[in-house]
Amino acid sequence: MYIPIRNEVDVYSHIHNKFDLYIPKMLDDTTIAFYSDKEEKINGPFSTIEPIGIHEEKDLDVILVPVVGFFKTYRMGYGKGYYDRYLKNSSALKIGLAFDVQEMVFDVKPTDIELDMIITESRILR
Repeated sequence: MYIPIRNEVDVYSHIHNKFDLYIPKMLDDTTIAFYSDKEEKINGPFSTIEPIGIHEEKDLDVILVPVVGFFKTYRMGYGKGYYDRYLKNSSALKIGLAFDVQEMVFDVKPTDIELDMIITESRILR
């Protein structure tokens, strides 16, 4: 799960008290890891809110990913590649959350990781 920033789809506020969630923390300039949402939070880079980073989850079943834009089942992020690098080695179900108006056409790069699905307010793309 992620804690939304800017105008990202906000599922977090509706489910954070109902499930054991793990949210991303930036470890360095290229790496994220997921830590328990029950941890104390701090302000992270890029206006994010992240856990302090004690209880890391290594085996996630589902990853809900923020989306800036999407094309088919590829997501556009903020351009740093944190999620693509993490998702490349993850066997979790990869779900992007977006609004219909975020659909766009863009060139898919070899480093872009295809998601299993993207869910918008009106449809599910697989």
